[in-house]
Amino acid sequence: MHAYVIDTQFHYDIMSQYDTDETNIITILFPLYSLDKAMGGLEYNVSNTSTVYKYKLNHIIMWDSCKFLHRTQPYVIKEPKHRVLVSINLSTDKKWAVDAVNNCFRYQGNLLWID
Repeated sequence: MHAYVIDTQFHYDIMSQYDTDETNIITILFPLYSLDKAMGGLEYNVSNTSTVYKYKLNHIIMWDSCKFLHRTQPYVIKEPKHRVLVSINLSTDKKWAVDAVNNCFRYQGNLLWID
């Protein structure tokens, strides 16, 4: 049995119509288990250059949720493995930022958000 993650798309975690130089929404991501070397990392684009960050146990990665273009790096594994990543979005108290995070959560099917 093989597990395939092949059709991942580059995306921003939070979409907002506000274009600002400030960072008002961040994503924090970290693995709960050590990941198999064959599992995809975090692939991201900066200045049209693609780079891969390999997740590390006891390390977090954090970015501006509205400006960091990324995806799960495609991969194939031959047997089931743990791949549990915790993702947390935090925002400033600006109404548009709180609304953007809440709207994202609603579309992801989460049952808890702050209004």
